[in-house]
Amino acid sequence: MNLQILRQMFQDGNREKALAQLRRLLAEDACSPTDIALAGKIASPYLADKPDVRRVMLLGQCTTTWLRDALVAQAWKQEIALDVTESEYDTVLQSLLALPEDDGDRKTDVFVFLPWNQRIRFQLARNEGALSEIVQRETGFWSQVWSRAERHGGRIVQIGYDYTGPGPMGLHAGSRFDGDIRLVRRMNDALRNALPRGAYFIDLEAISGNIGRQTFYDARRYYWTKQPFSDAGAVELAKHLADGIRILKNGTKKVLVLDLDNTLWGGVVGDLGPLGVELGEGIEGEAFRDFQRFCKELSQRGVLLAVASKNNDADAREPFEKNPDMILKLDDIVSFHAHWMPKSGSMKSIAKELNLGIDSLVFFDDNPAEREEVRQNAPEVAVVDVPGEPWNYVSSLEHSGYFETLAVTEADAERTRQYKVEGERRSFERSFTNLDDYLRSLEMFARVAPIEETNIQRVVQLLGKTNQFNVTTRRHDEAAVRRLLGFSSSVGRTFELADKFGAHGLIALALLVPPEAVDDSELREAAGRNGLIVDSFLMSCRVINRTAEDALMNHLFEAAAEIGIEKLVGEYLSTAKNAIVADLFSRFGFTPVLNRGNRFLYEILLPAKPLTTFVHLE
Repeated sequence: MNLQILRQMFQDGNREKALAQLRRLLAEDACSPTDIALAGKIASPYLADKPDVRRVMLLGQCTTTWLRDALVAQAWKQEIALDVTESEYDTVLQSLLALPEDDGDRKTDVFVFLPWNQRIRFQLARNEGALSEIVQRETGFWSQVWSRAERHGGRIVQIGYDYTGPGPMGLHAGSRFDGDIRLVRRMNDALRNALPRGAYFIDLEAISGNIGRQTFYDARRYYWTKQPFSDAGAVELAKHLADGIRILKNGTKKVLVLDLDNTLWGGVVGDLGPLGVELGEGIEGEAFRDFQRFCKELSQRGVLLAVASKNNDADAREPFEKNPDMILKLDDIVSFHAHWMPKSGSMKSIAKELNLGIDSLVFFDDNPAEREEVRQNAPEVAVVDVPGEPWNYVSSLEHSGYFETLAVTEADAERTRQYKVEGERRSFERSFTNLDDYLRSLEMFARVAPIEETNIQRVVQLLGKTNQFNVTTRRHDEAAVRRLLGFSSSVGRTFELADKFGAHGLIALALLVPPEAVDDSELREAAGRNGLIVDSFLMSCRVINRTAEDALMNHLFEAAAEIGIEKLVGEYLSTAKNAIVADLFSRFGFTPVLNRGNRFLYEILLPAKPLTTFVHLE
C-alpha cells in the first residue's frame, strides 16, 4: 500500500475515491500490519464525517492508540465507518463517569472495554485474597463499568483477559493451581457469565493463541508505551473488534454461497462424473468432506447455504444425488444456481430469490478470478480469501468472522427448512393469476403474544439483524427492551405466522412506548399526553406481500385503544437498506407530520380503520 499516494488523494479532496481505494486494498489482504494501522490513522478524520458513522469509545487498562488506528481500518474493510475516541491510560471507569448525561448528537454507539492482566497478576502476587476473591472483586468492577455504559445507551464489546507467559508456576502448575493461567481463565469465565445480554465478548486468549503469543505481543512496546500488542497483534484484535461491531450493527451474515468444483469436492464433475470427484479416501478427499461437514453444521445453526457454480445444472446436481460420500444433500441447499453466466449475477439472483439484502451473502470459491469478478460487480457481497489447499478451507471460513453471532436460538435451527418450504410456496403462487386468491388459498393464521421471558432473546436477535423491513433500525439490547417495556402503557408484541405449508415462526415484532420513555423532544411533542410512539416495527422479508404487517398493525390499533390511547406516532428513519418501508405508515393510514432529512414522522388517531389482511389471528 502506498500510503503517501493515499494521503495525497485525501489532501487533494478526493475523499470518496481514496476511501474506495483503501477499502479495496484492505479487502485484498495485501497490506502489512504497520500499513493497516497507518492507513486507519490517515483515514480517521474523513470517515468520522460520513453520515452513517458509528461512534465507538475505546477504554483500556493499557494504551490503545495503535489498536484504535487498526480498528478504524479493519472496520472500513467491512465498509463500516467508525469515529473512535480513546480514554486516557487505565481510566476506564473514570472516563465513563466524566461523560455528560446527555451526549446529544455525539452519543456513543459502542463501548469497547479492554482489560489488562497486570492488575489481577499484581493482586495475586501480593496475596491480596484468594484467587476466587480477586475474580469476584474484578468482576464487580466490570459490572459497574457495564452498568454505566448502559446508562448512556451504548452497546458493549468486552475483551477478555490473556496471559503473555505462564508466570512463575510454569505451564503445568500455572493452569492447575492458583497461577497466572488459571487466574486468566477463571476471570474470563466470570466475565462471560456476568456480561449483560446483548453484549459481545471477545476471547483474547483464543485469538492470541491462534497466531502465537510471541507474535501477538511485544514486551518492548509494552515497557515503552504500555501497549502490549505488536503491530500484528493489534491488527488481529482489531479485526475481531470490527466483527463484533458489525454484528451489533447489522447482525450476522445470513447466506454462505458455495462454488462446487474444487470447493465442495476435488476435480471437475463435468469431466469426472458424480462418482469420480475426489471425496472420502485420501488427504484431499477427507478435507473436502470435513469442509462439507462444517458447512452442514453452519446450516444446522441457521446459516443458509446456496450454490453458485459454472456448470451444467444437471451435472452440478448429480454428486448430491448419486455420490454416497457427499455430506451435503440438495435438501441442505436453499438456492441452487448452476449455469455459465457471471457469478455476480448469481449473487443478485440468490439475494432476490431469498428476499434478502445482497450484503447478507458470503461467497466461497477456490478460483481467485471468480472471487475478483464478484468483488468488482457485486461489491456488497463478502468474499472469503480461499486458501489453495482444501485442508485450510474450514479455518479460513472460521477466521473470516462472517458467521459469528451473539446467540443461537431454536428458531435458527429451523431456518433452512423454512426457506425450503418457502420455495414450495413460490411454486404454488405461480399457479395463480390473482394475488388475492393466492393469499386466501394459503390459509394463513397468526399468533400475537406479549414480549416476555420466553421470546425476548428472539426479539433482541430480530432487532439486531433485521435491516430491510424495519422502520427505525434501532438495535436495542435486552436491557433496553426491558427498560422500554417497564413503562405501564408500553405495548410490546411478537407475531408468529403459519399457513397450510407450515410455520414461519416468529417473524415480526412491534414496540410502542409512551413519550416519557424517549429523550427526543420532537417525538414527545408529536405523541402528546396520551399517545404512543412506534419505537420499533419490523418483519422478516420472507413474508413480504402476505399482509402480515397489516394484521399486526390491526392488533396494535386495538391493543392501544383498549388502554385508552388516543394517538399513535410512527417514525421512519431512512437507511440505505430500508426503502421498502418508506411508505408503510402512509399505507397504514397515518398522516405525515414531519419530513426532514432522513427522518419522517406520522400520526393516526384511534380508533383507526382496520386494514385489509388475509391473515387470521388466533
